[in-house]
Amino acid sequence: MKQVELYGRVRYAVKIQGMSRREAARLFGIDRRTVDKMLAFSTPPGSSPYRGRWERGNR
Repeated sequence: MKQVELYGRVRYAVKIQGMSRREAARLFGIDRRTVDKMLAFSTPPGSSPYRGRWERGNR
């Protein structure tokens, strides 16, 4: 599963469906602390619509 997709699914399960953080960690096969980090930020670190453009040198 892609990192961005997993990020969204974990956030949806905990924030919208009311699943506990521990249960989400078990369901998705990730560490509980990773779930906490996913909930702390609205987008995954390093995923920006502008990131790829600047790395390619297109200015």
